[in-house]
Amino acid sequence: MGEPNGDDTPMEPYLKLNKEEGQPLKDERKFRQLVGSLDYGFLYKRSNDFKLRGFTDADWVGDASDRRSTSGYFFNIGSVVVSWCSKKQSTVALSSTEAEYMATTIATQECIWLKRLIGDIYGRVNYAVPMKCDNESAIRLASNPAFHGRMKHVEIHHHFVQEKALAKPKFESFRTALGVIDNNRLGQ
Repeated sequence: MGEPNGDDTPMEPYLKLNKEEGQPLKDERKFRQLVGSLDYGFLYKRSNDFKLRGFTDADWVGDASDRRSTSGYFFNIGSVVVSWCSKKQSTVALSSTEAEYMATTIATQECIWLKRLIGDIYGRVNYAVPMKCDNESAIRLASNPAFHGRMKHVEIHHHFVQEKALAKPKFESFRTALGVIDNNRLGQ
């Protein structure tokens, strides 16, 4: 890696890596310099919009070696990211709908915990927490129990719910949505 320089996209978008190939990095700081994330952090701004919101997504069959999907979610309150997770799913999803539905399930569990925590600190959360999901089939499945019969292969506990390289514009859009800013630009 020598002298790493930042690049628009330091990795090929949509590249599927295999954990059996390559060598672990001895110094992850060099990779972070190459990616350009050393100077980035969260900026927490005062906001009158103190409402919890959730966002969830899944990378269907994202791991080339075992074909498991990765679930991801984050929750924010105003401009503040308060919880996030990216985790490989414990079972192989047979469809993108199933992968997204499983991701939404773990996000919903986190949402319930966050509502209880906020309730213990500030008082009861008495509004429906909006949860964004980009898979229409998973949204319909979560909102309509009639579809559950068609998804018998999905483990029953998922019905509780009623790492990938990106191109620069999409990466920057997600980074901005999370509230991550370049600390070097704070004074500008």
